[in-house]
Amino acid sequence: MANYYLPHLVTHEVGGYPLWELAYPRPYWPQLKSFSRKAGIDPYFALAIMREESHFNPRALSSSKAMGLMQLMPGTAKHVARKKNIELKKKEDIYNPELNTLLGHFILEGFLNASSLNLFTQQGATMRDRTTCLNGLSAGKGENPLDAFVEQIPFNETKNYVKRVYLSYKLYKQIYSS
Repeated sequence: MANYYLPHLVTHEVGGYPLWELAYPRPYWPQLKSFSRKAGIDPYFALAIMREESHFNPRALSSSKAMGLMQLMPGTAKHVARKKNIELKKKEDIYNPELNTLLGHFILEGFLNASSLNLFTQQGATMRDRTTCLNGLSAGKGENPLDAFVEQIPFNETKNYVKRVYLSYKLYKQIYSS
């Protein structure tokens, strides 16, 4: 489907802006590139998470109380901030876009360092109980192709989330890598 619609996104404009820039924006791009480089994470992956998690709303609050652009759980954000010697005076500080994306990158970096799983298997695993979600992986090490992993996720909400993030990621790469 993306291959069908992408040419239309690239050639059409709305209000003087290419339609693809409106559908797949790159807010906070300079800091995302910097944080991503330090964490060893593709900045387009961070954008895909932000697009799907918060729709780039820095004040987003989920029903599970995840906060900000990268939808961080307050307890996790506080733990990572303490570990990285980052001052987090009050819970509302998590809504700060720069702090939220910095902590989000540290969290993703921690997942990558903790196992050999790729970013998408890790992101799916964080949505629900990590152990339960990862039981679908062969030997727990991401030996199955990504599409096979996604179809093995036992939770429909998580499965659909991983698909959305992956599609956004692929479209960001396709749009901006040329």
